[in-house]
Amino acid sequence: MKCQSEKENPEKSGRMLNREEKKILKELKKNILFVKIKSSISYTLKVVVILFIAGIFIQKNNNATLIADITISCSYHC
Repeated sequence: MKCQSEKENPEKSGRMLNREEKKILKELKKNILFVKIKSSISYTLKVVVILFIAGIFIQKNNNATLIADITISCSYHC
């Protein structure tokens, strides 16, 4: 009878993986990579939107044109 850790992580148990297990492991790794990329893009977009709104809010309250120029130039070049 196999121990619990060998059933959960056959790649770490020392035994060889069969084709089906390798295929499943490859698909799982692709899914994890996709989720990581998707979450990093989502995080970046949220930060950009928050910073843009904060820049407009600061400009509106301070009547500063410099912040507007920086915000607009960053949005074009980034």
